[in-house]
Amino acid sequence: MCEIITFFSDYWCWIGVILVVILPSAGLCIIKNDMQDTTYSLGKVLFLAQVGVILYSTNYIGQEYATSRLRATLLATPKRGQLLMSKLTVLTLITGASFILSMSLAMLVVKLNHQVSWAVIFENSVMMTAVLSWLILTYLSFFASILFKSGIVPLAIFASLILGMSQLMLVITKYAIYLPDLALMNYFSYPTSPMFLSRMCGLIIGLIWLLPLVMLASKRFLCRDVR
Repeated sequence: MCEIITFFSDYWCWIGVILVVILPSAGLCIIKNDMQDTTYSLGKVLFLAQVGVILYSTNYIGQEYATSRLRATLLATPKRGQLLMSKLTVLTLITGASFILSMSLAMLVVKLNHQVSWAVIFENSVMMTAVLSWLILTYLSFFASILFKSGIVPLAIFASLILGMSQLMLVITKYAIYLPDLALMNYFSYPTSPMFLSRMCGLIIGLIWLLPLVMLASKRFLCRDVR
């Protein structure tokens, strides 16, 4: 409960959650195309909504570094492993709940705009597995904030990738598909695009990005001096 209060005590975390929940449905409200185009657009808007995921993931612990609140927390909480796990649990629950709300609103907009049955909506909403990409990006942003002891640098890096930098790099080199956001791009596509990695391969690449970062950041968090 204390960690949930810490999360929602920062208005940037609030803004991030609101963006995640509202952006997909708001984007689909102006779409009047056929069902397949709408499904494609839903995937793209869900991909862009990850900016909100990055925003609250980096600011959740970044705010504690900025205000030196983490110093007092570490002094009062000697079991740093439990503290880290509690923060990860809160982030996981918030990301999962935000995704469910976001998809529910988006599918409701699709139903109202196209007057189609729920069965058709669920059949065409294969990108519901995009929550895996959201979770990996959540952990990447969080642990990068620990590594840099700031939420600003990870926010700048990951947000720029989501907003087009990775696509620009893909024009320059084909190896850009191994960037963490593009590796998981097919989780937002229905049907999947041969231009990007398969979903399983993309998940493996995402984990390859995540695991070293988790080990380095966790070691720094668990072993660093309070000061």
